[in-house]
Amino acid sequence: MPVPRTPKKTGSIEVRIADELKVVFAEDCRRDGVTVSETVRRLIEDRLAPASIRQSARPTRGRMLAAGLLGATLGLGAAAPSLAHATATDRSTFERLDSNHDGLLTLQEFRD
Repeated sequence: MPVPRTPKKTGSIEVRIADELKVVFAEDCRRDGVTVSETVRRLIEDRLAPASIRQSARPTRGRMLAAGLLGATLGLGAAAPSLAHATATDRSTFERLDSNHDGLLTLQEFRD
């Protein structure tokens, strides 16, 4: 009996986010050993799973990844020092966002 083939990934979705958020999210995914695309695909698959599966008592990997993304978004201030030392482009972006030039990026500075 032949093994079912995984469908080819030919579709795409474009999502626009702040460059700083993209950098933090990509780094978070890298630390978890997954790609950004794999993480987004899992979130979509988990979202479309039957309700009986989604309502399980244990958190799904997608929910855990979504919580991680939310945590990364809210914790951007804690990640700011690593952003400041990444590349010249990232450094200039960080310096522009760090309005009081204290080397830390607060949520208020990020929003402004």
